[in-house]
Amino acid sequence: MHLQQIIEPSTCIICYTDASLAPDFPVQNLQEASSGIMFVNIQVHPSNTLYIKAIMKDVSLVMAEPGALAVATRIANNMRYTQISFLTNNSQLVHFLSSSDYSHPLDWRMKTYTQVYDTCSDFTHPHLYKISRSENLATNYLARETR
Repeated sequence: MHLQQIIEPSTCIICYTDASLAPDFPVQNLQEASSGIMFVNIQVHPSNTLYIKAIMKDVSLVMAEPGALAVATRIANNMRYTQISFLTNNSQLVHFLSSSDYSHPLDWRMKTYTQVYDTCSDFTHPHLYKISRSENLATNYLARETR
C-alpha cells in the first residue's frame, strides 16, 4: 500500500517513529531503549526532513514504542506542527490509541507515554497509522544506531 493511500489528505507533516532495545535483556526487565524519529514536512517542495535520535532510560519492551511516540508528540507540539500523521510499525500501539477506551493498556507503565500523545492531540490534530517494517527502515536504523 502506498503512503498516499493511508494518510489523511490534509496531512502537512509525516512523522515516522521506532524504538529499539538491547536484545540481551529479559523482556520483563527495565532497560535503556533508543528511539528513531523522522519528521517530513510535505508542505514544501522539496520536502524538509528532520532526523532525531533519543535515549530513554528504564523502559520495558512494551513501553519503548509509546515512549518514542511521546517524544515525537512533544517535539511536534513544541514546533507547532499541526495536521500531523504519525506512522509506526507497532500494531498494538495503533490499536490501543485508536480505541476510545484507554483503561486497559498492555502495561500500566506505558500510560504516562500514551497520555502525552492524548494531551497534545488537541493542538497537533494527529492521525496514527500502522505501516510495515519495510516502510519504517529509516527510523529503525536511527534507533539501532543510537544504541
